[in-house]
Amino acid sequence: MTIQYRNHEKLKLILMAIRENSEANGRLVNMAWQELDKPVKPVKEKAADRRRVNSATNPTLRVLQSKTYPISANYIAKKTGMKAKAIQHNIWRLRSYGYNIETSYHRSRKAKYRLIVAA
Repeated sequence: MTIQYRNHEKLKLILMAIRENSEANGRLVNMAWQELDKPVKPVKEKAADRRRVNSATNPTLRVLQSKTYPISANYIAKKTGMKAKAIQHNIWRLRSYGYNIETSYHRSRKAKYRLIVAA
């Protein structure tokens, strides 16, 4: 099992880009490499907090759980009887509770949402 650190790969890419122009940025490169050498705490995977799902977000969650493909906020609104804006707020709220909801724009301007279930 490998331990993942927050933004570790992104920082390496930035450092490699800066290193190409190292004469001008030598001091910055050294500071960044020193920052990378400092010990960091591993990122913890946040489990979904199922206790926080309430009567407002529960219908949205049930519709997302019933479909395996991405569905639009308008479809969820039609199934639950809520407004599309309320659905988008519920999706934001479910994400803050730890649910992994993927957004897709495949062949469309409108966002479609899919609940990713951890295996």
